Amino acid sequence: TATYVHDTREFIIDTPHELAQKYWIGNALTATRAVVFAQLYLREECVGVHPFVVPLRDVDGNLLPGVRIRSCGLKGGMHGVDTGRIWFDKVVIPRQNLLDKFGGVTIRGKYKTPMKNQRERIQASLAELISTRIITAIGGISVARSSLA
Repeated sequence: TATYVHDTREFIIDTPHELAQKYWIGNALTATRAVVFAQLYLREECVGVHPFVVPLRDVDGNLLPGVRIRSCGLKGGMHGVDTGRIWFDKVVIPRQNLLDKFGGVTIRGKYKTPMKNQRERIQASLAELISTRIITAIGGISVARSSLA
């Protein structure tokens, strides 16, 4: 969950129970930050799933307070990718860490979105990530072709 605290203009990112952990996260064991999709709460009202940038480690690579990460073990056919599970215990992040292109919180703590409904908003947010994955995959194919030529 991501709960907005109006007085400090921050979000509290929390894993409320074991089933809410982030699972099969690529590069979890080495990443310094993550885009985390969490249910956003404003004054105890849930306004749906939103993406947040959450720091995981300090500059020395140590996990930040409130962040817990464990390995998922080997992933079939992808032994070079470390996959893990991530939990957050009341990790505080600034309001600016909400990726708010499709829905956000104003400085006054009000919810705003240009989208007609939650489904449209979450689809637009996910489309942003999917296009990046496709571009990355195409880049990998181009490098592989170049190396074989």
